[in-house]
Amino acid sequence: MKLEEMADVLDGLATAMEKCLGKSALSDFHALSACLRQFPGESVAGFCKITVQAREGGSSVARGAAGVNETKVQDLVGRIKHFLEHRNGYDYAAIRQLVAEVAKLKMPDIKAIGERVPCHLTGRTKAAQVNSLENWLSNIKLSAEQSSFTLTGAGT
Repeated sequence: MKLEEMADVLDGLATAMEKCLGKSALSDFHALSACLRQFPGESVAGFCKITVQAREGGSSVARGAAGVNETKVQDLVGRIKHFLEHRNGYDYAAIRQLVAEVAKLKMPDIKAIGERVPCHLTGRTKAAQVNSLENWLSNIKLSAEQSSFTLTGAGT
């Protein structure tokens, strides 16, 4: 249901129950109806979700699909991609620090990072997915170290 339709329902209720409602309640119905009309095309469910997020301190502007915090996700994806391009310049402590920052995020954010890097994150829990990311990054670092390993002074 769209918010304009819900506003019509509220106006209809207010009119139908005008004699039963006090002036304050009647005024509230009309105020809510007018408020809902300020968001044309928005669904009731979408509006409720945005309202709850705003009350909980989340920014609906910085959040994309499934409650993803785009600002934080983009920042960490960029840092992980930098690691992938410059893996020889990173040590394992830097990887752990990067993963620790990912661990502070919520599950939808972690999943979004895995999809964008791309890294297939395994596990159902947040800890398992964070661990999967850490293992993946560490394996990439280890692979880079092994591929750059050369023997010197071997019988020449």
